[in-house]
Amino acid sequence: MNRKHEDTLSVVIAIYNTGQYLRKCLTSIVEQSYQVDELILVDDGSTDSSGEICDEFSEKYDYIKVIHQQNKGQTAAQKAGMKLAGGYYISFIDSDDWIEKDFFEILMGKMLSVRADAVITNSFLLDYEKNNKIWESNLNPGLYAKEEIEKVIVPFFVHNEIAAKDTVLPFIPGKIFIRDTLYKMSLGIDEKIKLGQDGATVFPYILKCNLIAVVTCLGYHYVQREGSISQAPKYNYFEELKCLQEYLLKSCKTDSLAEEENNQVNIYIRDLLIIAIRGIYNLEMGRILCVPPYESIDKGCRLVIYGAGNAGRSFVKQILHSQYASVTGWLDQNCRDNIYGIWVEEPEAVKTMDYDQILIAITEENLAQTIRGNLVKMGVPDGKMIWKPIYWG
Repeated sequence: MNRKHEDTLSVVIAIYNTGQYLRKCLTSIVEQSYQVDELILVDDGSTDSSGEICDEFSEKYDYIKVIHQQNKGQTAAQKAGMKLAGGYYISFIDSDDWIEKDFFEILMGKMLSVRADAVITNSFLLDYEKNNKIWESNLNPGLYAKEEIEKVIVPFFVHNEIAAKDTVLPFIPGKIFIRDTLYKMSLGIDEKIKLGQDGATVFPYILKCNLIAVVTCLGYHYVQREGSISQAPKYNYFEELKCLQEYLLKSCKTDSLAEEENNQVNIYIRDLLIIAIRGIYNLEMGRILCVPPYESIDKGCRLVIYGAGNAGRSFVKQILHSQYASVTGWLDQNCRDNIYGIWVEEPEAVKTMDYDQILIAITEENLAQTIRGNLVKMGVPDGKMIWKPIYWG
């Protein structure tokens, strides 16, 4: 290869004890249809076979460079890789993940055609032991100039409550950055931050961009495994999260968007706290929040909720908070109570209610369909009822 410097791409992988997955990760990179110009492997004090695998690949491919260092954590490892990187552009892959053959062909093809400050994919494949799931963001593919970044991305760059999705998926992988800009910004990140370090890198960078290109590319496999850093928080993470919050509030501060940025930073910290508590106390906390199916609800409509269990209460609380629709009634077969200022009434009360749609907030599909049939018998048009599978997070 003989590319101009402004067309070159370096890829950095921070590695710690992922020997079981590392060969698949590295093989997926060297077999790319778009060959990267430089692959930097940072062995962060691994005690398994990871270091030997790194050396094996570097001996076979002359564009692979290896750094062996004492264990300092992922942030320090990524910084070491960025410092060594010689490419104009830079990207990252987690050492237990892998990518489809055309991943960099798609992302770099977009980057070289538009010369954006960042190219990001709006979707990932979550690889579990028994199945895969698609994790999608709220961003449509296309180009986002500075004004659109501030209006469309920044107010929701961590989470968009109405769409019930992240806008910028909070991973440093799956993106291409300008190396010099990212490296200079990363120098201010405290290396003791272990949980949320990707957000500490990505979100301040996004705020500095004048042009972002978003592509749809289901080419990054984010492997979910026991024992990974994101799955096993420790007690000192609470101190680290405080450090992360202070860093993000400072580095993401702009006068015109201060309120939106502060809100998004605090949402990010809240979500990371939930992850930490799950890991520390080994709690099943999946049923913290379920999101209403906003895509099926007409904005501003008169909405009746059926179900006053955990799902119904979660739906009502979020709809009231977002003011997405007007809750004009609440039905349940057994509950008779005033919740959030709304009286929960028996199902027959639907006959006297004013509504445009009825949202059935029932987890079990068979029961939801039975309720739907009963409501039809009471005169409710089937086309006005909504039921969607309920997911907790």
